[in-house]
Amino acid sequence: MDASRQRGLRLLRKRMWGMLAAAVAVGLLTATVSTAGVSQAVTGSPSGFESSDGNMVLDNLTGSSTDWNCFLGTSNFQPGTPSAACAITKGATEITADQSGEVEWVNGQKFDTQCPALATGNNPPKDEFTNIASFNDTASNLDTFFYGATIRSTANGNASGDVEFNQNSGNGTTSAGCRTAGDRLVAYDYLNGGTSLNFHVLTWIDINHPNLGGNSGTCFVKTDVMPCWGGFVVTVSPSLFDGQSNQSAITAANNGISGAALAINQFAEFGVNLTQALGLGGKCFAFPQEVWESRSSGSSFTSNPQDIEVEHHTIANCGEIKVIKQTDPRGQDQVFSFTSNLPANSSAGGVPCTAGGGSGIQGDGSFCLNDTGNSGKTLGSADAAQNSAGNTVDTGATVLEGTYTVAEGTEPGSYSFESLNCTADAVSGSSASVPQGSETATITLKAGGLVTCVYENQLHQGAIVITKTGKDKNCTGAGSPVISNGVCTGTSTADLSGAQFTIAGPGGPVGSGPVTTGADGTVCVDKLPWSGSGTTYTVTETVAPKGYALDTTSTAVIVTQNATCGSSANAATISFTDTPLTDLSVTASAEVPGATNSTVTCVQNTTTGTTGIGTNGPSDPASVSATGLAPGTYTCTVVIDP
Repeated sequence: MDASRQRGLRLLRKRMWGMLAAAVAVGLLTATVSTAGVSQAVTGSPSGFESSDGNMVLDNLTGSSTDWNCFLGTSNFQPGTPSAACAITKGATEITADQSGEVEWVNGQKFDTQCPALATGNNPPKDEFTNIASFNDTASNLDTFFYGATIRSTANGNASGDVEFNQNSGNGTTSAGCRTAGDRLVAYDYLNGGTSLNFHVLTWIDINHPNLGGNSGTCFVKTDVMPCWGGFVVTVSPSLFDGQSNQSAITAANNGISGAALAINQFAEFGVNLTQALGLGGKCFAFPQEVWESRSSGSSFTSNPQDIEVEHHTIANCGEIKVIKQTDPRGQDQVFSFTSNLPANSSAGGVPCTAGGGSGIQGDGSFCLNDTGNSGKTLGSADAAQNSAGNTVDTGATVLEGTYTVAEGTEPGSYSFESLNCTADAVSGSSASVPQGSETATITLKAGGLVTCVYENQLHQGAIVITKTGKDKNCTGAGSPVISNGVCTGTSTADLSGAQFTIAGPGGPVGSGPVTTGADGTVCVDKLPWSGSGTTYTVTETVAPKGYALDTTSTAVIVTQNATCGSSANAATISFTDTPLTDLSVTASAEVPGATNSTVTCVQNTTTGTTGIGTNGPSDPASVSATGLAPGTYTCTVVIDP
C-alpha cells in the first residue's frame, strides 16, 4: 500500500473516532486519579501491588507489597532474584509485542465490528508497544484486581490505550475472536504528563442477551445497532484504580520486564479493582483473552487505535466442582443423598431425591446421585466416559472461589462407605482435604480451578457355600476312590453331587431356580445383599442325589461379610447330610414247584417297636421287596409250610 493511501486510511479512522467522541452522551464512566509522587496500592489489593508509582522497583520493604521486579526469573520476565520483601513472586505474565510484525486492526473495520480481523502494519513509535505485562489476584471478599503495564518504543506523555476483556479466546494471529455479550472494554488515559489517570468502561451488548449488557441497549455509536459496544454505567470511586507513567528514567537494571533503559513516560502501569469497576460483584466471570490497543494521546476514544497485542491470560473469579458417586460393583441402581453448601444449580446433573422431585443441586445445597447404567465401567475413574449424568453433579465454572463442603448422607441399608478421593487441578491452587475415613470433603476452590471428588460405596454382597455329604462304604480315605455321585472326603464319607437347593432371603427367592452341587459336593451362591449385623437366608434342599434320602430340608444361615464365589474366604457356610438308601428283596421258592408254600414277613426294628415292610404268602414262590431303605435293622421271617 502506498504512503498516500495509508495516510488517507489513517485520516478516515481518525475522523471515525472523532465522530464517536461527538456521539458520546451516556454510557461512559469517567474518573481521574492523580498519583504523582505516591507509591501506593489500589484499596483492598491483596498483593499490595505498587501500581501507582510509575516504576518496577519494590519501594515498600515491609513484606506486604508487590511490584513488577518481584517477578524476575518467571514467565518471560528478566533473569534475576526478586527482593525478599516481595509479597508475591509468581503469577504475572509478560509478552514481547509484535514478534511477527506490528499487529493492528484491518483497515476499514467499524468500531462495532463483532469479529474484527487483524493485520500487520507500521505504527508510529510513540504508539508502538514493545512489551505488555499483567497480573491479577483475588481478595478475601472475592474482588479480582488486575494490574497492567506497557512499554512503548518511544515516550508518550499522555499515553492512551484500551484493554478488551473478552470471553472468547480467538486465535491470536489473524483474529482476536468474536465479541460476545458481556465483554468489557476498558479505556485508560494517562494525562498531565502521565501523572493522572482516566478510566472508561464499555460493555458489548446483544439484543439476544439483554441481561448481559447491563444497560438499556443503547450503542456507544448512535448510528450503529446491536450487537455493539454499549454504555455500561457504573459509579466508580477513585479508590478502585490508580496508575502512572514513569516520571523519571528507568535504568536497564531496574527494568525487570524488558531489561532495557527507558526514558521518562516510556513505561506506564495501572491497577484496578476489576470486579467493582466492571460491575461484576457477586457474579461469575471468565475472560480468557485480553486485547491491548494503543491509542494516540488524547481523551478516551478520540484517537485512532494503533498497535494491537493479544494476551491469552485467563482472568476469572469462579471455578468448577464435580462430585461423582460410584458403587462397588459399578452400576447398582441405588440413590445416594448428599448435603453441601454449593449454590443451587438445577442443571448440574444427578437424579431426583424423591419421586416427582428435580435433579441438580437444590436451594439448600442437597443433591442425589445414582450409578445405575454404569455396569462394567472403571471403579474410581473420574473420566467422563466412565460416568454418567446420573452419577455426577458438575457445577461448571459457576462457583465463586471460596471454601465448600460436600458430605454423603446415611448409606442405604445394603451399602457401606468405601472411599472418598478428591483431586484438584495443578494450576489454580485449588485443593481439597478429606480426613481419613471421612465422608466429608472440604474444598478450597480458586478462580479457574477444578476439584473432582469421587465417592465409592460398596454394596454388601455376601455368598453362601453349601456342602452336601453322605455315608459311602466305598470310601476308604479322602479322595480314594472317586465314586459316581461325588468325591470321597474321608473314611466312609463322600461329598455328593446332584443335590439341589433353593435360597430365600427377606425379599423372597434368590436367583432363577435351584442350584445343584457339583462333583466336589459343593455349590456357591453369591450377590446376596446384607445389612446391619447380617441378613438371614434360608437354604432348602429340594432334591437329594440318586440313592440318597433328604435328612434336614431347610436351614437358616446369616450372611455377615462381603464375599463372592470367586473369593469365598468370607462366605457363610452350611452343610447338609443325606442318607444312603438300600433295596431289600426276600424270596422263598420250592425246589419242586408247588410242593411247599412259604410266607415271608419283613419288618424294621426300632427302639419303639417294629414297623412292617411287607408280608407275602403262603404261596410258592413267596416274596417281599422294598426300595429306598435307610440304614437300620430289618428282620424278615420266612415260614415254609411242610
